[in-house]
Amino acid sequence: MNTTFTKVAAALVFCTAAGSALAQAYPSKPIRLVVGFPPGGGTDVVARIVGAKLQDALGQPVIIENKAGGSGIIATEFVARSAPDGYTLIVGGSNAMAVNPVLYAKLSYDPLKDFIPITNLIQSPLIVAVHPSVPANSVQELIAYAKANPGKINFSSANAHTQLAGEMFSQKTGARIIHVPYKGGGPAVSAVIAGEVPMTIIDGGSAASQIKAGQLRALAVTTATRTSVLPDLPTMQESGVPDFDIGTWFGLFAPAGTPSAIVSKLNAEVVGILNQPDTRKRLAAISVEPAGGTPAEFATRIRNDIARFGAAAKAANMKAE
Repeated sequence: MNTTFTKVAAALVFCTAAGSALAQAYPSKPIRLVVGFPPGGGTDVVARIVGAKLQDALGQPVIIENKAGGSGIIATEFVARSAPDGYTLIVGGSNAMAVNPVLYAKLSYDPLKDFIPITNLIQSPLIVAVHPSVPANSVQELIAYAKANPGKINFSSANAHTQLAGEMFSQKTGARIIHVPYKGGGPAVSAVIAGEVPMTIIDGGSAASQIKAGQLRALAVTTATRTSVLPDLPTMQESGVPDFDIGTWFGLFAPAGTPSAIVSKLNAEVVGILNQPDTRKRLAAISVEPAGGTPAEFATRIRNDIARFGAAAKAANMKAE
């Protein structure tokens, strides 16, 4: 028994030492940060802010590679099939990692099996906003107005994520609002300003400046906590709609099988970057907040989001081809 114990202890010491040596040697060549959207979008901007800092911290080039298309599916599948060596990572958003899995009957990747979450990079609520002509200054007034005008309240959305938020609004309030899709946050916001639709549910980065300029009237944020970008704006739960919590996030992921020593090193470096004052300032300028946290915490959030979004999508019969 003593001999067996000694062998097991020696093996554990060897694995720990090997992991430490691997982390110290990593990286020895450039790292690719893959983004599933074109340059200039929110995901791309966050990737470039973090990537530049990570390059300085690790002493190796960090290259942003844009692989746009398919609501992030093309890039996500590419990284899922990449070598699990820490040199190909993805900045994946909640749309690709938590919304797509509940909408597509056949998806070419599984966010829970094909990836290791490194850390949550940023988070941002969606915002419920209306045209200034809409006679509603609160969520409860909007609910009453929608119920008094059944079938007449349309809302613009930029993607499946914001459409899902609108479906959750209908399900939890009993006030039916009708989805009108637009190609991106800018057109969705412009549609409300132009009076094409009376309402939108949109990310803060797309609407914050128009809200501050008075072109839109914001009523609430969709997350469980308020946002520092618009701190006076109540949450949906504070507005009398219980259990309403849906927001956007971008996270850093590695392919499944990536050594834990590399994941731990990346987590420590990136969380440190997110806590730097100048990083927080740059993220605030695009209306998002740094998140951080451990891989385990991020994995729990993803599982919880998939479960909640799946229930809402099923109730609304939302599907994607």
